[in-house]
Amino acid sequence: MGTGKTELMRWWRDQNPDARFLNNGHRVNLLKNLAERLRTAMYSDLGYTGLAQAQALSITIDSLHKLNTQSLTYGCIFIDEACQYLTHLLHSNTCKQYRAAILEVLEYIVYNAPLVVIADAHMDDLTVNFFLAMRPLGEVPYIIKNEWRNGSRTIYWYEGDNSSAIVAQISAALMLGEKVMVASDSKRFIKKLDKSFTIKYEESSSSPSELGGEKGKGEGEKEELTDSSTLSPLPLTPCPARRASWRIWSVHSDNSGSDENVAFIKDITNAVKNFDALFTSPSLGTGVDISEYHFDLVFGVFHGVSQTATECAQQLYRYRPKVPFHIWVAPRPPFGYKDTNASKIKERLLQTNEMTAFLLRIDRETGKRGAEKDWALDACLLSNYG
Repeated sequence: MGTGKTELMRWWRDQNPDARFLNNGHRVNLLKNLAERLRTAMYSDLGYTGLAQAQALSITIDSLHKLNTQSLTYGCIFIDEACQYLTHLLHSNTCKQYRAAILEVLEYIVYNAPLVVIADAHMDDLTVNFFLAMRPLGEVPYIIKNEWRNGSRTIYWYEGDNSSAIVAQISAALMLGEKVMVASDSKRFIKKLDKSFTIKYEESSSSPSELGGEKGKGEGEKEELTDSSTLSPLPLTPCPARRASWRIWSVHSDNSGSDENVAFIKDITNAVKNFDALFTSPSLGTGVDISEYHFDLVFGVFHGVSQTATECAQQLYRYRPKVPFHIWVAPRPPFGYKDTNASKIKERLLQTNEMTAFLLRIDRETGKRGAEKDWALDACLLSNYG
């Protein structure tokens, strides 16, 4: 959110160049951005041996289980966007297979590091207490609270059961020659929005003869861009020929790792100057800053499918200049509300917990892996043979 968290860590790195440093995060784009700013190696560029030898390393939480705990400790561990990181660690499908091992490695490195820094513009007690439980008993955290707020911004709130009104406003803004940024928590929505404007461009820039004498969609006909999902259809209206050259760039999980997008994100402040619109999914929700004025409006279209309110705010604030926000939020999640009863949640977690997750432990002091709960292992064996 532009509060200088990363700059503080860069200063620490300059003051402690010989300290072994681990930058751990939940988004690849976030890590790539921080790796460059904090001068660390990216885990994806290293082999297994390189992971152990790297003096300064950036690695995703999904790959943390690959670290050899018996041969390394870190002088400092930095976790940016810690609240989102924790949500990703405990709930994402990408961590599901190795979640138990990831938690064990995380506990070991957090316990043994002299310095652990967790940062978030919306830090909460739950996240602080989670990491504090992994630290030596009796440690008191040192908390820096930044009171600065990036306010004084006009916000337009859209109501309604679907996003058609705000999509129409996006189209109107582009027709008026304004440059816009659109953030959404749905990759499907971003891809459909991109497709809708691509269709407009192709139709308005093609002559009837080029279309084979047939009436193209957008000339009185609408193309249905929805499927069986609960996302609302996008209204497709004809695009005037004078705006047929809209330059639109989209970033979502299907293309964020491409060479073009890697280069785009690396210098995003200057790269966006070549485009009229930027459409982004949560893949560009953290770790990047567009600090110079280019977009006239920022739109947020949130369906409640994958992010919390604070994560949506983080996504909107990737663009730092103070321009109006236009925001629509679905009145209810498309897949229903999750259970909030603590007892039921705990019961479900215990029922679905695999026994290996319960038995596999890493010794906090030595990093050695093994089943330290022999009594539980014996109980499992007896029940199997009983």
